[in-house]
Amino acid sequence: MKSSVYAITGTQDLLRRRHVQKIVREQEKNGWRIDRVDGTRPHDVRNALFQGGFIIRDQALVIIEKPEKAPLDALEAHAQSGDKQVVALLDYEGNPKKNTKFGKFVLGLGKAHANFPAPEKSWEFMDVAVDFCIKEAKEYGKELKPDLARVFISRVGYDLGILAFELLKITTLAEIGGSKEIKPDHIGKGMAAIAEAAVEPLTDALASRNRKKIIQVLERLKRSHKGDPTIRITKYIQSSVFKWLGVAVMQERGLSPRHAAAELGLNPWVYEKCLLAQVSRWDSADLRRLIEVLALSRRAVLNGHLRPWTEFTARLLHVCG
Repeated sequence: MKSSVYAITGTQDLLRRRHVQKIVREQEKNGWRIDRVDGTRPHDVRNALFQGGFIIRDQALVIIEKPEKAPLDALEAHAQSGDKQVVALLDYEGNPKKNTKFGKFVLGLGKAHANFPAPEKSWEFMDVAVDFCIKEAKEYGKELKPDLARVFISRVGYDLGILAFELLKITTLAEIGGSKEIKPDHIGKGMAAIAEAAVEPLTDALASRNRKKIIQVLERLKRSHKGDPTIRITKYIQSSVFKWLGVAVMQERGLSPRHAAAELGLNPWVYEKCLLAQVSRWDSADLRRLIEVLALSRRAVLNGHLRPWTEFTARLLHVCG
């Protein structure tokens, strides 16, 4: 390793942890000893970095957790020492703030600092997730096309940890079937139709309560389906609407985004940067009515109504008015 101190930071926990694990595996393979210390224990940090001064030592990688709590003077001295026998790896959960002493130190490490930030803009989440899924599938020797990746992500969500877990199952199915490409039937029945129909724009139109756009998307969905698509489309919308309801309720209770995300078991960044924007035009009462619309529309199909899709369209436009 070329530096005495390395830092791995970022709010994309999965990517940050994987990078740490990659470095650990590489150094273990090279015969290095791996030590872990808590930055809140200054004495342990100093001992781990010093390790006997000029006495001949084993090569060691010292992973410092909560490095922002570690004695900064010890980290700075070690960085300046050029010691290649004992290398410090700062594992920091989050993005270091530029206006803090620790942040300035980390940002000053240059190429010895790897950062994995979550997207800040809501429209970037999908692109980041698509890129991740395609690369993840490739690691398993499978091809995943972008359009199908978007459909998959719309079903699963933006959490990279969950996406990685679900992709493992899907690529296993593809492997069992002897396929080099992930196909709609590997993800689930009916996925091919949803992929072609591109239902995601309907969720966007609903979020903005844009009735003109809702009509356009619904017409396109109807043309792309054989038979009545009411049940399939309402089931697809449902997962997003239930999330929105949870967010709206948390807002009405006055909870901060961080506490609300924890309460709902959602990724804080997705909650604050994506879901809050989607819910901005809705309150909990209207969202409950929207859930009722979805339920009544499915019931119309099951009860054999003549035009359930027309009923669904009318109810949807009414609740968005």
